[in-house]
Amino acid sequence: MVSNFLKSRLQVHLNLLDSYLNEQREWKIKILETEKFINILSTNACNFDDSFSPYQSDNVDLKKIIELRSELRLAREKMNDCLHKIDEESSLIEQYKSAIIEVELLENK
Repeated sequence: MVSNFLKSRLQVHLNLLDSYLNEQREWKIKILETEKFINILSTNACNFDDSFSPYQSDNVDLKKIIELRSELRLAREKMNDCLHKIDEESSLIEQYKSAIIEVELLENK
């Protein structure tokens, strides 16, 4: 009876862990895409010269780079928060697993 309760609580934490892992993947993708876009804008801005170019670097690009760097910093903070949540849930899951084993041993005596 107690083991069933613990198993249901374990499932709740497994579901939370799964959602945090999905969130982590989303933040990783966001970070990679933002870094790539910053690199493209920075490279294009550095390669701009006086010759004809379909790409015209201007203050809008520089403002966009600054904006993207701010978004990147925020995304990294969110991913770090997510990593801490993953660590906490993993620790709780291990505690529940140990408790379930102990309770099942006691219930089967």
